[in-house]
Amino acid sequence: MKTKLPVFIEKCKYELSAFLLLVIQACMNIDFRNGMNSNFPVYYLADFSMGKTSRLLIGSLVNLLTDKPTLTWINCFAAVVLLLTFIITSLLIGRVIKSTEGRLRTVITVFSLFFVSGAFTFWGFSKFFGILDIYMYLFTVVSVVAARNRIFRWLIPVFCIGGVLVNYIFTISYYPIIALVLLYLVATSEKKAGNVIVLLLSGAVSVALMFYCLIIGKTTATMPFEEMWQLMEDKLGSEISYDAATYYEFYLYGTEEHSVSYGIDMNASVSDFIAAFSRYLFETAHNSRDFVTVTIGVIPILGVFWYIWGKCIGYAETKFKKFVYLCIMASPLFSVVCCLLSTDIARWAAPGIFTQFILGYFMFVCRDKPFEETLLGLRAKLKGKAFIVLIVWLVYASFFTSYTITG
Repeated sequence: MKTKLPVFIEKCKYELSAFLLLVIQACMNIDFRNGMNSNFPVYYLADFSMGKTSRLLIGSLVNLLTDKPTLTWINCFAAVVLLLTFIITSLLIGRVIKSTEGRLRTVITVFSLFFVSGAFTFWGFSKFFGILDIYMYLFTVVSVVAARNRIFRWLIPVFCIGGVLVNYIFTISYYPIIALVLLYLVATSEKKAGNVIVLLLSGAVSVALMFYCLIIGKTTATMPFEEMWQLMEDKLGSEISYDAATYYEFYLYGTEEHSVSYGIDMNASVSDFIAAFSRYLFETAHNSRDFVTVTIGVIPILGVFWYIWGKCIGYAETKFKKFVYLCIMASPLFSVVCCLLSTDIARWAAPGIFTQFILGYFMFVCRDKPFEETLLGLRAKLKGKAFIVLIVWLVYASFFTSYTITG
């Protein structure tokens, strides 16, 4: 046993290191005494028997597992999901690092350090412990892994349906990662037809289902709001505050109390709506502060990625591939749209950063030559300048304290 343990540790050192860092981050963020935010348990109580729209998938899964989910049960369920997410992520990171040889091994190790310890990737999953974003991330990761398999890639549209049913904002937050992976495969694979079909089908399914949830979903409630609220309280065995329940009063019943409280008339003209919404964003100190801190926090890491993708555009062999790199460079703009739609600026910065990292890992797996040449060139320029890398990492990693959520 004494000889086998060190061998195991040596064999799994990358996976164990990544997992340990993720667990430490989670322990720094989670309130173990009180558990998840008091508003979040409703996500695990509302199910498809109450309507047919987004935000009801996880509650339906919980309903299959138990009829009486207590707060302790829900917190344990969310903790298991968080740990599984860390395990899956760590195993994938370890596999990519081990498959990378030579001088790139050091590069991807530093790359992975930024990925697992940065403020705008995994911090949010524990800072907002229990929120639905983690399930969208899981559907995305499974889709990316399946993309290179000629059989499993046909499941990607199903995974996209799952992501939208978790939260319809999946279509403009995490789905761009999947779309860009498929677009890259279209640009680089000899047999393109399958990837083209999966790309078009998954995109059509995601967009169509999002519009269904936005327009028709609010008309599918099977019971009055008060009855739904009472049913969730009966399931939980304790009272649910009105603030928590109103998540579904707005998203399933279409009431306008939230918009009125923000001084925004949902029925106003487009120009008046934009003016009122912009005024709300800039007049609210909370959001103004988030906008500044998040912008400062993400600029260093985005600057590095934009440098990499810009170089890749120059090295690309075809115009189509140049276009793919340009799309990857521009992909964080989807997060800007998410921030405007929900005002949770810090929360929705994460998908933009995830896009860059996950696509970077995908380039490592595919042995993309422009990407590898760019990183080797960057490694040569930074040789003997580890202090600069450390400063960039400290700036990026230290902004986790800016994480807040609109409520």
